[in-house]
Amino acid sequence: MEYNADTLHCSCYFLFNLFSENHQRYDNASSSTYKQDGSLFGVNYDYGEVAGYWSQDSITLGGSTVKNQTFGEAIVDTDLFADTGNDGVIGLGFRDISRGEAPTVFDNMVSQGVVPAPVFSFYLNRKNSNGPESTLTLGGTNSDLYTGDFLFVDLDEPGSWHFKMDRIQIANGGGTVCKEGCLGLADTGTSFITGPLEEVDFLNTQLGGKPLPTFPKMYVLDCSDLDSLPDVEFVVNGQKLTLTNKDYIVKINNDGETLCFSGFVGRSVYKNFSPVWVLGDVFIRAYYTQFDKGNSRIGFAKAKH
Repeated sequence: MEYNADTLHCSCYFLFNLFSENHQRYDNASSSTYKQDGSLFGVNYDYGEVAGYWSQDSITLGGSTVKNQTFGEAIVDTDLFADTGNDGVIGLGFRDISRGEAPTVFDNMVSQGVVPAPVFSFYLNRKNSNGPESTLTLGGTNSDLYTGDFLFVDLDEPGSWHFKMDRIQIANGGGTVCKEGCLGLADTGTSFITGPLEEVDFLNTQLGGKPLPTFPKMYVLDCSDLDSLPDVEFVVNGQKLTLTNKDYIVKINNDGETLCFSGFVGRSVYKNFSPVWVLGDVFIRAYYTQFDKGNSRIGFAKAKH
């Protein structure tokens, strides 16, 4: 089964209906399969908060129905969250880290035989591209959306999409971060590639970037000099996953002026938390990404554009 991934946001682990006139809304009174739970839930996001109660219902995706799905039915949300383009959130993580430890939609799709295999894959289109639409494939992969073989890496621990990377380096000796190895995390809910602040600052400085005065964790590069920028290589299992400047530069039009931002954004590392590089949409646009729950691994293949 395949879906337009531009309409899905997959950074958390349950589905909810937003309480907003700007969105399509779930009405449990109109559902013959609704089952009341009533337990309260609440979630804090970087961009807002939601709260409500747990409910259960059948959920239909592309003509296939998942029965008795537990989800968070939101009745309160912040204006900031309500102003996003999402009607809700459908998460594709693991049950162990889901809110309330409820089975996710995908877990139930597997257990109820809705999909042929415990695998899902993402293709993200480049903006302003004439290529295929961003696509989520549930139950396998779509060979029309990638080229070559997958590079697979085992997950670092059960119940998490974290995996080990050998290092991250600028091609031709331009500098290295994650020198002793580090954890990576592929995440469609993150727009950029984020990493420890000091390492990202070093990487962006080596690329010739200048910190944005109003948000110094982001760097601006000279749009007239992009072709001279080197590749950046993510080394995983001894093999290189290479991003060219066309992959890691994000162009934004601002009142008729094109600004070129680095796709690498710094993130503070909190005490007692391991530094993690989050490979968000900037990376996944370049590499078709397969999430293989059945074999506890993640795979990357060059995306077709």
